[in-house]
Amino acid sequence: MHIPRLNFDAVVADGCIYVMGGHASEESMGNCEKFDGKSWTPIHCLPNPIAAGGAVFIEKPPHIAQLLCRRS
Repeated sequence: MHIPRLNFDAVVADGCIYVMGGHASEESMGNCEKFDGKSWTPIHCLPNPIAAGGAVFIEKPPHIAQLLCRRS
């Protein structure tokens, strides 16, 4: 990951791992990253920081790639 973090949410979709939010030091963060099996790529930021939340993946929802890879 580009930004080390704890207490993040993660989902696996289309063969990639997506991590969202978490704690960096003592602050919650809204950064999201994608791991494609070779490297991490920063993707959009969440509208609000989150940590220790919950993430759910619903198999093949419409437009999942656009939702996970949009940039802010």
